[in-house]
Amino acid sequence: MRGTLSNEGLEMAYRSSVRSRWLAPMLLFGLIIMRGAAAEDPWADAVIEHHFISPPAGFADPAKALGAPMGGGTASPNNSGVVSLGEAGGYIVLKFDTPVTDDPANPMGLDCIVYSNAFWVGGDPLLKFNEPALIEISADVNGNGLADDPWYVIPGTRNFSAAARSGIANPDPPLAGTVENVNGDGTENDWGYAELTPTQLEYLDNYVRPDDPTRTGLTPRSGGGDAFDIQWASGTPPGFDSFDFIRLTSFLLGGLSGGLGAISPEIDAVADVAPEADSDGDGILDEYETRVAGSDPARPESTVLPLEARKSEPTSPPEMFTVLPSKASKLSPTEPPEMFTVLLLWAWKPLPTEPPEIVTS
Repeated sequence: MRGTLSNEGLEMAYRSSVRSRWLAPMLLFGLIIMRGAAAEDPWADAVIEHHFISPPAGFADPAKALGAPMGGGTASPNNSGVVSLGEAGGYIVLKFDTPVTDDPANPMGLDCIVYSNAFWVGGDPLLKFNEPALIEISADVNGNGLADDPWYVIPGTRNFSAAARSGIANPDPPLAGTVENVNGDGTENDWGYAELTPTQLEYLDNYVRPDDPTRTGLTPRSGGGDAFDIQWASGTPPGFDSFDFIRLTSFLLGGLSGGLGAISPEIDAVADVAPEADSDGDGILDEYETRVAGSDPARPESTVLPLEARKSEPTSPPEMFTVLPSKASKLSPTEPPEMFTVLLLWAWKPLPTEPPEIVTS
């Protein structure tokens, strides 16, 4: 398109590209459910196995656990993108095409995030509604692509073993239901399980940035969710530093108060955490640029996707600048170059007062 593309046009183009990518039909092969062919990304890629026990009607599509999260915020979860594991004993096994690694460069050393529909009751971070799931991880040691190697449980704050998968009573103090935090020192009651922490609305690269699971509230710029470190896994052999499969299991028996039915965890997505590296200083982590946005982490001006700021933040109009389309190799001698306007990823310097230099190579 010649001329300048408006903010509205960019927003429509971006949202259209996101819809077309994540709403594409799933591919089914035997018992394995996979997303359609896409570039390597940080989200879980395939459902290897699942067994749901009496899940709520309309929440039994295992493919909902694949791809990027679809958060609704701290007080109002987005239930359109979750799958329920159902009652105790229900589970789902997900596979990553690229193994999740134990990377000390990750924020807080956390390696993986499980997203769900947990929420803060009345928006209060000290009063949460939880239906936790047990987390286990496994590496494809024999290389056959099947989840048939040993599993290792994340014991969490209650120090559960894998035996909890068969079902245990909601402990005291409770893990599930409306749970109040009375610690008074800024620490969380529990961590190390899925569906304890809300999933935020999408904001730039927040879905590959973990929340600190040990502290109340949400870590700035994180997408929420429940993050864990591979080193938390119990009984791993020496050198265990990555996993290919994650198993999430409903394990708490009984029902919720108020006639809300059985304790049944809902899963939104699982993400590989991005290392704390931002080569071009644009505020976007390098791995998000290469694995999700498709942009160049070494050049803040060569963004492929217009990564827009959340409308409520910042409050002032965004700075804009004009760049040459990335595919242009030379300028036409008889007519002006095609130009378009994109939103600045991160306002790190004032808008230039003169037109930018045009790079022709």
